[in-house]
Parts: sequence; C-alpha cells; structure tokens
Amino acid sequence: MRFWFVLLALLGKETYAYYYERNALNATAANKVCALSTYLKGIAHRVNSESGVVT
Repeated sequence: MRFWFVLLALLGKETYAYYYERNALNATAANKVCALSTYLKGIAHRVNSESGVVT
C-alpha cells in the first residue's frame, strides 16, 4: 500500500513539474507576443503622429 502512495506522489510531482514548466513557457511566449504587439503599435503611432494623422 505504501508503495502505491509513494509511486502516486512521485508521478504527481513529475506531472506538476511538467505542467509548471509548460505554463511558464506559454507565459513567456505570450509576454513576447504582447511586447512585440505593443512595440509595433508604438511604431505605428509614432509614424502616424509624424505624418500628421491623428489616431
């Protein structure tokens, strides 16, 4: 019985670590996309304001 408990604990730990890493990677990718989007919007806004177009 104790063997199964230890096995489940180890499997749970591995699964948790895997999901944690995957979520961290997803968050990093989302942050990069968000930063890129903000950067592009900033460039577009600057170009528009220089050409006299009000956004």
